[in-house]
Amino acid sequence: MITLHRLGHPTAELFVNDELIVSVEATPDTVITLSGGDKVVVAESPEAVCAKVRECRIEILSGAILRRDAENAAAAERERGPFTRPSLKALDPPPLAPVA
Repeated sequence: MITLHRLGHPTAELFVNDELIVSVEATPDTVITLSGGDKVVVAESPEAVCAKVRECRIEILSGAILRRDAENAAAAERERGPFTRPSLKALDPPPLAPVA
């Protein structure tokens, strides 16, 4: 969601789901048309609205990439197993023989 301000209410924040925005136009005020047909007049310029949408989507995508990388690293660690440490192989204790 992006934070905007209704025209004439500079201190009241308006949270808009950026995925529902169909169009942003300057007529001369900035009018945002949502997918449901609702229109919202905001104080920000169309360029500022587009920049906020872009920043929001970048944040979502970068978070998804970081999460994917962390999951891939965890999966690779699980595949290696608990005792497979190439750099510490010489320090691993020898396997224990069963006690009779």
